[in-house]
Amino acid sequence: MKRYKRDNDDKINSLNRCYFDAEHGWVHLALDRLADVRLEFANDGQVEYCEALIRKDFLGQGAVAEEFFLKALRADPSHKFAAFNAAKYARSWDEFQRQAGVARIACAGDPDLQFLRQVEEGAQHVRYEDLLAQGAQEYQAHEKFGESAALAELSLGAGPHSLENELALRSGRALALRELDKAAANSRTNRGEGFPPDERLALKDAIRELGKAIELDPEDHVSWNFQSAWMILLCRWEEATAAADKALSLSPEGYLKPITNKATALAGKGQEDDARALAMKALESATKLGTEGSADRELAKHLLDDLARPVASDDEALAALAERITNGASLIARQEMAQWQNSSDGAELLKGLQKRCAAVGKEWSDRYIRIVSEMLIYFCPASVWISILKLSDSNSTAYEHCLYAAIYIAANDPGVLGRDACRFLVYLLLGAREPARIRRSYREAILGPAAAGSGAFAGLADRMRSELVSVNKALVKLVADQPPLTDHELEHACHITLSRFQDFKSESFEPKRRRWWSALFGG
Repeated sequence: MKRYKRDNDDKINSLNRCYFDAEHGWVHLALDRLADVRLEFANDGQVEYCEALIRKDFLGQGAVAEEFFLKALRADPSHKFAAFNAAKYARSWDEFQRQAGVARIACAGDPDLQFLRQVEEGAQHVRYEDLLAQGAQEYQAHEKFGESAALAELSLGAGPHSLENELALRSGRALALRELDKAAANSRTNRGEGFPPDERLALKDAIRELGKAIELDPEDHVSWNFQSAWMILLCRWEEATAAADKALSLSPEGYLKPITNKATALAGKGQEDDARALAMKALESATKLGTEGSADRELAKHLLDDLARPVASDDEALAALAERITNGASLIARQEMAQWQNSSDGAELLKGLQKRCAAVGKEWSDRYIRIVSEMLIYFCPASVWISILKLSDSNSTAYEHCLYAAIYIAANDPGVLGRDACRFLVYLLLGAREPARIRRSYREAILGPAAAGSGAFAGLADRMRSELVSVNKALVKLVADQPPLTDHELEHACHITLSRFQDFKSESFEPKRRRWWSALFGG
């Protein structure tokens, strides 16, 4: 289902959306969005260049990034930045020389060409792979972790290294990748979001690189400890426990971090008594070390506090999550609006939405699907949520139509636009803040059409469930897992929600309660 086809301006905006996604911890989504853009703009230099930058800056992938720089250059031989970066991230000395020649033609007169001359001068005295390794170290020192990891990967592939140097490169690259993962995790956590293991692409690469470092030095207790800690982040409890045990078997006296890692892994597996006993052991040992054990002591105390904390009720947990996630979404919307000239905090966006809805009229029309599709092409789901929410103050009928349009897109668009619509609906539903309203609205807006509908609508609940996992997996239990719908609810879905999209008759049915979109805000 494609209700909106991008033009060239839309392409540029979509690429900006990809950068925006990546900067806010949604790198997996950024790559999915790029794949979606590529369906309409195949062999496009700007699209390929965008993917190269995201692969390099947010995933530390040097070889893949260079492939996309070359694709961008083939698609657009005048693309100066692609030409320069294809040389900067070349995988061999021969390739560097070839691409440097291309860059000098494409970037004639550009002062950045001085960098290429410096590489050529350095190569007279140092092997190319060692120059790449030096670059990786310099970027690491300046906390430019994407470039550091990318150059380290290229150095490892460009030529042989001594055992010591290869170990340093692989360990350094693993740590740089973990820093990329940490930045994404912090961004999401600050907004109340989780970070599903499937989306932690940089962390998975970090673990693979660390595994190669361990093969080179299997007696390194610190690397085994890192492996344990990082496996915990992917919820791979058994592997985390095994790595912690290996680290403990190699650890010198006073190295306590594997103990707290193992305790955390045991807690993740549900073995809370064993986890508590290990954490107490770590705390006692850290206390004996005095000031040297202060960091380990805090880790152990934090874990013990988590194990002792009373479990919140479902309503308390949902209310807290709804507040954090919608507050985070509001912040995202403000940040996006700040990027637009004369945005007036979204006032112009709202004005445009009001104008377009007025032109369509009060009756339902699939033109509302086009309006919402276009908004989701141009803006992130948080900004669309804020704008449509504000629309309710001036045009409640158009507001209702926009919400139903979002449900249609969420069910019918199999690509990233459908996922954006799902995210919009998540923000909308959580915006009610009250747990009972959230669950009731979810039943009517999502579970009802999924249970009563056919075709794409039958998969709506699964698609929303998947997006809830991406936002915060706790929402599945708190919102999506509900008792079966009643006959009355199924009839409501048929005759109210689905009737505008399919051949359902609605004149014989009038709901006795408020509609879900009104109930959200106490209407």
